[in-house]
Amino acid sequence: MKNIRMIESLVPAEDFPGLKNLTYFDCASVGIVPLPVLNKMLDFQTKTSLQGTVSFGDREESQVYDGTRASVAKLLSVPKQDVAILTSATECIAQIAWWVRPKKKRDFLRVCKAFQ
Repeated sequence: MKNIRMIESLVPAEDFPGLKNLTYFDCASVGIVPLPVLNKMLDFQTKTSLQGTVSFGDREESQVYDGTRASVAKLLSVPKQDVAILTSATECIAQIAWWVRPKKKRDFLRVCKAFQ
């Protein structure tokens, strides 16, 4: 049997307290969120629910992903302007299709089997 070397985690294990009790494989559905991210999400949700867009205008909205973009760029060793943050795989496919600009009556992507 080959030696298996574990890679170091990119984040502290303490950020995922639920993993003390379980092993989670279903990230394609709903992934486990690290505590610091969850806390930021809850703060944002509370603030915008109570104040609306008073504290979250166009400037703030345009800067939402700046930190994430910079972190991903650092991780991948690429310029941050080369990193796109998208909301879903569907949006990603649409962006690529727009960039490729297939000719009329040509398929860019065809899904042959529906989810059952």
